[in-house]
Amino acid sequence: MQDKIINRLIEDEHVQAPVIGIGVSPFEQHHLEAFFQSIPHELNASFIVVQNHVTDDCLTDLEALVLPIGYRAKTIKHGEKVMKKTIYFCPQHAVVTLTEDQRLHLSEQMPLCKACSVDLFFQSLANVQKEEAFAIFFQKGHCVGSGLLQLVEQGGTALSCSEVESGFDTLYQQTFKDPFTLAAYIANIVNIPHIDETDPVLLRIIERLEMYKGIAFSAYQKKRFLSVIQKRMRIAKKRISLLSEYDYLLEREPDELDRLHLQLLSGTTSFFRDMEAFRVCEHQIIPSIIENAMKSGKSRCRIWVAGCSTGEEAYSLTILFLEEMKRRQVSIELQVFATDINRKAIQTASKGVYSVESMARMPEKWRARYFERKGDAFIVKQSLRKHIVFAPHNLLIDSPFIHLDFISCRNVLMYFQAEVQKRVLSRFQYALKDQGMLILGPNETVPNIPRLFHLFNEKWNIYTHSNFPKPQVPWAYNARDIELKERAAQYIQEVSEDYDACMIINDCDKILAVSNGAYSFLDHTEVSDQSCEYVTPDYIKEMLSQTFQKVWTDETEVMFQHVLISEKGRKQYADFTVKSFDLRFKGVYVILIRMNERGKNQKNSRDNGMSDHNSVYQQRIVDLENELNEVKQKEQEARAQLKAKNTQLKELEKKHEHFINIINNLKVTREELYRPSVKPELATLFVDRDMNIRYYTPTATSLFTSEKIRHQQSFQSMAKKLTKETLYHDIQSVISDRRVIERGIETNEGEQFTVHMTPIFDEEHEGAVMTWIKMTEVTKIKQSLHLAVTALDNSHIHIVVATEEGVIQCVNQRFCQFVQQHEYDLIGKDIFSVYHSLCQCDDLEKQWDVCLREGSWTGELYFQDLSGRERWERVSLHRIDDPDKMQSTVMRISEDITNQKQSEKMLMKSEMLSAVGQLAAGIAHEIRNPLTSLKGFLQLMIQSKKYQKDYADVMMSEFNRLEAIINEFLVLSRSKSVKFEPVHVNLLLEEVIMVVESQAVLKGVSIQKNLSPSLPNIQGIPNELKQVFLNILKNGIEAMDGVTGVIKVTSVMKHHQMMLIFEDQGKGIPEDEIGKLGEPFYTTKEKGTGLGLMMTIKIIESHGGTIRFESKSFEGTRVIITFPTS
Repeated sequence: MQDKIINRLIEDEHVQAPVIGIGVSPFEQHHLEAFFQSIPHELNASFIVVQNHVTDDCLTDLEALVLPIGYRAKTIKHGEKVMKKTIYFCPQHAVVTLTEDQRLHLSEQMPLCKACSVDLFFQSLANVQKEEAFAIFFQKGHCVGSGLLQLVEQGGTALSCSEVESGFDTLYQQTFKDPFTLAAYIANIVNIPHIDETDPVLLRIIERLEMYKGIAFSAYQKKRFLSVIQKRMRIAKKRISLLSEYDYLLEREPDELDRLHLQLLSGTTSFFRDMEAFRVCEHQIIPSIIENAMKSGKSRCRIWVAGCSTGEEAYSLTILFLEEMKRRQVSIELQVFATDINRKAIQTASKGVYSVESMARMPEKWRARYFERKGDAFIVKQSLRKHIVFAPHNLLIDSPFIHLDFISCRNVLMYFQAEVQKRVLSRFQYALKDQGMLILGPNETVPNIPRLFHLFNEKWNIYTHSNFPKPQVPWAYNARDIELKERAAQYIQEVSEDYDACMIINDCDKILAVSNGAYSFLDHTEVSDQSCEYVTPDYIKEMLSQTFQKVWTDETEVMFQHVLISEKGRKQYADFTVKSFDLRFKGVYVILIRMNERGKNQKNSRDNGMSDHNSVYQQRIVDLENELNEVKQKEQEARAQLKAKNTQLKELEKKHEHFINIINNLKVTREELYRPSVKPELATLFVDRDMNIRYYTPTATSLFTSEKIRHQQSFQSMAKKLTKETLYHDIQSVISDRRVIERGIETNEGEQFTVHMTPIFDEEHEGAVMTWIKMTEVTKIKQSLHLAVTALDNSHIHIVVATEEGVIQCVNQRFCQFVQQHEYDLIGKDIFSVYHSLCQCDDLEKQWDVCLREGSWTGELYFQDLSGRERWERVSLHRIDDPDKMQSTVMRISEDITNQKQSEKMLMKSEMLSAVGQLAAGIAHEIRNPLTSLKGFLQLMIQSKKYQKDYADVMMSEFNRLEAIINEFLVLSRSKSVKFEPVHVNLLLEEVIMVVESQAVLKGVSIQKNLSPSLPNIQGIPNELKQVFLNILKNGIEAMDGVTGVIKVTSVMKHHQMMLIFEDQGKGIPEDEIGKLGEPFYTTKEKGTGLGLMMTIKIIESHGGTIRFESKSFEGTRVIITFPTS
C-alpha cells in the first residue's frame, strides 16, 4: 500500500508542467535570487538554471543563492525526468539539454565553449517545446547566440531582466528592469488554463476574425490559433485566464482584432535562415536550374517565394541566383515573385530597409555588393531590388504563378490543415515546369506529397516536379509486363460475373487488356496496345479526359451513372466505374462497365416486399432520371453544334490574319497584367434595373463592407459610403437609353474610382455592367509627376532629351529660356543645328558619339554666344536604353557656370597680386644690395678721379645681377595661355624657385631640389602651373617663419604618373583639420584668406591631376601632386 502511494505521488510530480529555462550571467545572480523569492508557491512549473560562464573566476554555486519558497532545489543528474515545482541547477563545466521525453541530458563542456552552455540549452528547449518554450536571460550586456534566436523563430517566449539596456533587447518579447515584475508576469502567463481545440468560443473567435478581415482562417491549424491567442491573453493589460474573456475583449476593442490578425500572419524570418539549406540551394539546386535554362535556350528564369514575410528570404535566394549567373557569365532574365498574405509585411519587404542586427548572417562581400549603408540601416540596392516583385497573395484563393523554375514555401504549410495542404501542393505542381523544384520547411510533414513530387533532399524537404506519372520505357514484354498481363487477365475473369465489360488502361491512354464484352463499346476489334484516342467513341473520351488525374490525386474511384450509349442502333444506359488497378502497378487503371436498362423492372432482392407507396416513389425517380438523361442527350447535341460553330469561327479567323497579330499583342499584355507589380485593380459588377447584384468578379469584394455577398443582394446595402443616388440614376439612364456612361467616384475613405457603365440585355433580363477602376494610386502618381515636372522646369539646370540621331523629344522651360525659343518650336528639331546656331560650336557631335558608345560623357564647355559674350557650361550626357523599343535616347543636362568662372578669374588675379606684393619686399632687398655696392664703387672712382678696371668689373657684375632679378620678377607679368600645350615641369620649377629663393633667404630657409632628369612633358597651361608651384612654395616659406630649415622639392615618375613632392619643416597642421584645406576662407595664417589654396586645387584638377596633404603638428607638411603624362 505504501509503495502504491509513493508511486502515485511520483506520477503526480511528473504531470506535465511548463518548463522555464533560465540563463544567468555571473553579474546578475542577485536578480535570480530576488526572482525566486517572488515566485508564488502555488505556481506549478519547473525551472532549469544554466550559468553563462564568461570567465573562470566568476563561477559561483547558484544553488546556495536560492531560498526555500516551496520549491525543491537540486543539481541535475543525467537522465532524470523533469518534475513540477522543482528548480534544477546545471553543474559547473557541464552542458544540459532537454529531450523529447522531458528528461535532462548532461554532457561535458568543451574547454573553448564556456559561453555556449546557455545557447545549447535554449536550442534543445526550442526543439522540444517549440511555441510553448519559455526562456529568461538575466544578462548585463551579454546575449546568447543562435539558441535564443532559434527559440524566438519557433514561436517561443523570450524574456530578459537587467537594469541596463542592451543592443540585443529587440530579440526579446519583453524586457524587465526588476525581477519582481518579471515574477508576476511569469505567474500570470503560466497559469492560463488549457484550451480545447473544439471549444465553441474558439470557433466564434475564428469566425469573428474571418468576418473582420475576409481571410479563411478556418483552414489554419487550430493549434496555431491557440498558441497565438494564448500569447495575446498573456500580454493583455488586465489579466485574462478564460477564452470567453478574450472573446469579450475582441468584441469590445476592435484594435485587438488587428493585433491578433497581425500576429497570426507574422512570420519569423531572417537572411539565410537555415544556412545549410541555402548551401544546398547554392551548390545543387540553383546550378541545376541555370544549367537547364542554358541547355533549353531559355532567356528567363522564374521563381516564386510564397510566404515571404518581410522579404529576407526572397532577397537571399535572389542573391544566390545572381551570383550563380555571374559565376557562369550568362545573361538570363531573373523574375522573382515574392508574395505573402500580410500586406504590411509586403510593404516592409518592398522598401528593402533592414537593421544592422538583421544583417548579421549576411556575408560581408554580398552586404557590400547588394546593400547600401545609411545610418543605422541597410538599404537594398536597385541591382538586387529590380529582379523582385512583391505582392499580396492568398495561397488558398488566388491563382498561382505559372511556368516556374523554383518555388520556396518554407514554414507556411505547417499552419494549414491536411486537406488545405494537399490543395496548395496541387497548385504548386500545376505552377512548376517539368524540371522545376520545390523547397519546404525542414519541420513540415505534408501528406501525399510523394504522389505529386519526387524527393530530392529529405533533410531540407526539397522536391522535384513530378508530372502525372509516365512509364519511363514504351510498353515491352519484360518480366513486369508479363506479370501485369497475367494479373489483368485474372482480374477480368474475377469481375466478369458482376460487370458486363472491363478495360485496363495505362496513364498513356494505351489499352492493355479488355474483356470480351468491351468490344461492343469500342470502334475497333484490334485494340491491344492501341491508344484510346483511336479506338474509343467520343463519349468515353469526354468522360475519361480528367478522370485519371482525379483518381490518382484524390486516391478514390470515380463513377458515371446512367450514361446514354448507342449499341446496335438502340439507346441503352450503362454505369461506368474508374479506379486504380493494383498498388503494385502505378499508373494503371481499370474501367468497369455495367449495363443498366431503364424503364424496366430491375430484378434484385431490394424490390421484393416493397410496398405500393414506395413503388410509386421509385417509379417517379425512374421517370426523373429518364428526363435527366434526355437533357444530357440534348446537351451532347448542343456540344456537337458548338463544335461545328467553332470550326466555322476558326475558318473566319484564317481570313483575317491581322487579328492574329492583335491576339499576340493581347497575350503579351495579359502577361504584364498578371504581374502583381502592374496588375490594375479592376472590379466588375452585373446589376439589374433595381441595382441588385447578379454577378461580380472576386476583386469586386473591395467595394463592399463585407466579403460575404449573396447574389441578387442590393448594391445599395452592400457598397461602401459613396454617392449611391447618382449611380442609381446613371444605371437607369444606361438601361433606358442604351448608352455608355463614365463617371468619377470618390468614397468617404478617400478612395478614387472611375466607373464605366455599359448596358447589357437579352430576352429575359436587362441590366448594366459596372467596371470599377481604382484610380487612387494613379492620381497620386500623376500628382508626383506634376511636382517633378514643375521642379525640373523651375530648376537652374538645362535639360533636353533627344533620339540617337539628335531629334529633340523633350525640353524643360529653363532650356527654352537659354536658347530663346518656345517648347513647341524646339520639339522635332535637330539638336546639333540648334546649338550650332546658338554658339557656333561643333563639339556636341563628338561628345554625342562618346555618350552613345560609352554610356555617358561629362565635362566643361567654353563658347561665345551670338552677342560675343563668353559663356561656360558644365555638361553631362547620359544614354537611356529602352529594351522594349530596341532603341536609346540621350539626355543632355547642362548648367551655366559663366559667373563661377569669372569669379575664379578674379580670385586668381587677386591671389597673383597678393603674391606680387609679398614678393616685392624680398625683391627690393635683393635690388638694394647691388645698388649699395654700385654706389660704393662709384664713390671710390669719383674720389680717385680715374678709371679703375677692377672696380668696373665688379660694378658690371652687380649690373648683371640686377638684370637677372628683374627678369625673374617679369615671370609673374607674362600673359596667360588659355590653351593646353606640352610643358616641361622641371623648367617651370627652376624658374619659380629662382623667384622665391630671395624671399626664402630672408626668412632663413633654403630650397633643396631633387628633380628627375628623365621626366616626360605633360599637357598644361604654363602660367597656371607656375601659380600653383608659387603658392605652395610661398605657403611653405611662411609656415617656417622663425624656423631655420630646408624645403625639399622632388620630381619623380611613379606608376606611369608624374609625382611632385614639396616638404617643409614648419609648424604643421593638426590632423583633424587637414580635411578643411582648400575650403574658401579656411587658413592658418593671421592675414590669409584661404583662396590661394582653393585656386591651386582647382588648377590641378583642371589639368587632370590630384593633390594630397600629409601633416603633423610641429613636424612639417608634405604636399604631393600627381599629373598624368602626355
